[in-house]
Amino acid sequence: MVFIMPAKAALSSQANFRSVEMTVQEGTKGNLAFELDLLLSDELNVALHKGMPLFFTLDVQLKRPRQWWFDQIVYEGSRTLGIRYNMLLREWRISQDEREYREFSLEDALQRITKVDDWVIPFKQALMDQTVYEGKIRLRLDTSLLARPFQITALNNSSAWSFSSSWKNFNFHSLVAKPNS
Repeated sequence: MVFIMPAKAALSSQANFRSVEMTVQEGTKGNLAFELDLLLSDELNVALHKGMPLFFTLDVQLKRPRQWWFDQIVYEGSRTLGIRYNMLLREWRISQDEREYREFSLEDALQRITKVDDWVIPFKQALMDQTVYEGKIRLRLDTSLLARPFQITALNNSSAWSFSSSWKNFNFHSLVAKPNS
């Protein structure tokens, strides 16, 4: 669910993960799907409507807990999603990896960020069969990708520009199907 303009003024942005699900395919890669509630502050809403691009980064870490040694990291990575408004064409553009999508409302554009079901995760090595793995995910506004003048303003003026959700922890199992012999 995406909230754009609340009845009361939103002083700070908020993001809460509703669901996170990892399905393992062949033991060497997985598919991450999630839904989150995103509330943008008025300051970020105004910046978007004036044509300033915003970049949201999803950080993910997957690991296998071990009792007597450090946890084994099976994947650590991030994915950046950009959103910008083209005032001339009156359309929203969402960039994701090398793909770009066009939407005609901010709500539809934010839907591409808040509901993802096609993130393919390549593991560093094949997962162990019937093992419980732990993961964590967060969403943050990446101000390092803004133009230089906005980076300075963003870091000094407001807490709206230092937006980051808390880490959402989740577990998943690796149930690798063995071929019949």
